[in-house]
Amino acid sequence: MIRFLHIPKTAGTSFVRVLQQQYGPKVFTLRNTHLSGDVNCLRERLEIGERINVISGHAPLDIGLPQVDELECILFLRNPLRRLRSMCQHVWEGKSGNLIWRYPPEGFDIKKLLRSNEWEINNTATRSILGLKVSEPLDSEAGSVAFERLLERDLRIGITEKYDESLINFGKICGWRRAFIKEKKNVARRHVGRKMKWVAEHDEVVWETQVADRVLYELASAHFSEQVPLSGVQRRGKLRALLAFFNYFYSRAFSSQANHMIRNER
Repeated sequence: MIRFLHIPKTAGTSFVRVLQQQYGPKVFTLRNTHLSGDVNCLRERLEIGERINVISGHAPLDIGLPQVDELECILFLRNPLRRLRSMCQHVWEGKSGNLIWRYPPEGFDIKKLLRSNEWEINNTATRSILGLKVSEPLDSEAGSVAFERLLERDLRIGITEKYDESLINFGKICGWRRAFIKEKKNVARRHVGRKMKWVAEHDEVVWETQVADRVLYELASAHFSEQVPLSGVQRRGKLRALLAFFNYFYSRAFSSQANHMIRNER
């Protein structure tokens, strides 16, 4: 069993499928909006010995269940500017059930959302790691403290902008023995031909408001580069090695998808 601390809009949904590939299909999803009830439900399931392979969801790092809080834990971090741009697009398209009523697509105000205290927006990664409420003010020091917490707890850190390298590193340190299938991005629900209007002023708001998450990301990204100094050529070579291993032991149906991953390597 493994824990995945899912920060919104960090490629976590796709990564859950990778974890299912490695650990098994049964996923228990924690929700920050229903945390107390979800934790009680999870406790009951664990007490009766129900098999759970992956514990995921948008929730704090520590949830008060020792058997979960002590699990090996993985998370992805993403550049706050890119994460919030993606998050605002997600809300604007009406896909966020938690935010759509307060920020409907009609008359959508990007700056209002960016300056809000919504959990999905306001320094989400730092708050998730430290277990802080959205009402608690944060400064740059909080980002440093959050990074130190990751190191103390020996969390496995991935960087969304270096997704392939992250998978290779996770496979190495966690002993994964299968290839990783990168799925095509789901665009079925997107507004065809429409993009939310994002301007430089919105970048400035993110820079101003996401001080803790900016520091956390910068520290984590530098740490990751030190731990996984792969060049593009090395990365492609290792992916091909994983593919060869996968082709030998597993089905051709899946290997065709893995080949798609190689062809689309950045």
